[in-house]
Amino acid sequence: MGVTGSDMSYDIAQEIGSTVTYGWRIATVVSGGPSSGKLQVDDIIIALEGNLIRNNDDLASYLEEHTVPTQIIDVTVIRGTTSVHEMIALGARPPLT
Repeated sequence: MGVTGSDMSYDIAQEIGSTVTYGWRIATVVSGGPSSGKLQVDDIIIALEGNLIRNNDDLASYLEEHTVPTQIIDVTVIRGTTSVHEMIALGARPPLT
């Protein structure tokens, strides 16, 4: 997806003024990557293709088990106080290091 981030928690939600305490918060979006121009820093991914994403484990598992590079997926994010759907064309998975 060309993003980095971290799991949401109650403490982080309180810190940033969000009512969402689950999901995966985006920290960076790779310029020119699959999510560039679609997802934003501080977006909170809460679903992929309608499947709940509670944390990084859910995100990584869903991508590994249900997607392939170039597939277009519906990513549901919380942006501020609004739920937004973005269609993302997945890139190739980075090699394991």
